[in-house]
Amino acid sequence: MAKKVKKTRVSVNVGGNEVVQSFDGESLKQAYIDWKREHSNPDDLYIVGDSSVLSLLKKHGVAGRGGVGHPSDNTGAGSIIDTMDKVLLQDNLIMEDEKIALMDVKEDLTYTEANNNPKDIPFRVPIKDSYNKKLGKWEWETVRGHYRTEGYMQKRTLPPEEGGDGAEESVDAAPPEYFNGQPPMWKALFGSGGFKSMTLKLLDNLKSAEVSIPTLNVRQGGTAQTILKVGAVEREFQENLLGEDYRRKDGLYNGAKASRDLQTVAFKGGKDDDLVKRAAGVSEIEGDIAGYKLNVTPLMMRKIAVSLGFEEKPESEGGAETKEDKIGKSWQEILKAKECPNCGTQMKRSPQGILRRRTGKWFCPKCRSKFNSWENPPPAPEIDHRGKIR
Repeated sequence: MAKKVKKTRVSVNVGGNEVVQSFDGESLKQAYIDWKREHSNPDDLYIVGDSSVLSLLKKHGVAGRGGVGHPSDNTGAGSIIDTMDKVLLQDNLIMEDEKIALMDVKEDLTYTEANNNPKDIPFRVPIKDSYNKKLGKWEWETVRGHYRTEGYMQKRTLPPEEGGDGAEESVDAAPPEYFNGQPPMWKALFGSGGFKSMTLKLLDNLKSAEVSIPTLNVRQGGTAQTILKVGAVEREFQENLLGEDYRRKDGLYNGAKASRDLQTVAFKGGKDDDLVKRAAGVSEIEGDIAGYKLNVTPLMMRKIAVSLGFEEKPESEGGAETKEDKIGKSWQEILKAKECPNCGTQMKRSPQGILRRRTGKWFCPKCRSKFNSWENPPPAPEIDHRGKIR
């Protein structure tokens, strides 16, 4: 049975969209915390001062610690600790910039290991018990990895008459392994569980990083255009959201119903991941899209449907007229014409208050017949010999 991996999960709100990134980072996170603790003790360096391996890396980057006459090399990546802190210890989404920074760290460490490895840095130091009083000289040797040998300490602490410097030293000689290929900076960078191995492991883990977007809000036309380029989304519209069951009684597209139905669809990532990331406002995020859901406003759903070929049929084409259909029409345009049952003249209907002298809903401009209801018109008025209504 495969071992269940506890993943690092970071959730961040980006422009109203919840973006969740996960990758295998929990075990590496604890290893990094332990690494920082292990290399924070100044005593481990066996040098004068309060610097530790960690503080030197923070200050100088990838560096080999020199001794007397051997200044530190600060040509490395001075931000390697900051980069790892941001990726493993802070609740930030890992973007392309962080991955590039990690790759730069990898290159710097690879170069340093080959060309400026701390365990290979040479130091010329006195050989212990080699002082010749007659000649007043010490015999010297070359050691690698650290300078604080027992011979170095002897020369530093002996009185001048015995060939020493007469200095008081507060730091002891370094352990033998420091001169046998395992100085503290080398162990921190290249030893078992060192910074290089953690960097390589993190880069490898990021290959399987996943991004999910529980709700991708689509409110603007630019976002809608982007998300419609995603093959799965366009297919969902074409196959399931443009049918007659989305036509309202007024003949228009039912954007509200379609919006609710679309929110229940769980989309998966694929070849169009870059488009989904762009629509969510996280184009540079590391990881493949694991899944997402869309929340499109009803108005935007209607616009999308029409753009994809849904033919709306308002009242002018046989559906019930809506308030929107009437906007902009003058009162003359909405007058309905019928023939007077008494004289055959085209009758007119006036909205209330426009023709103040006409009290009926319908009137005939010739015989002046008035009707409150077209279905039940009153009898024709009597006309006298002068042609006027009695």
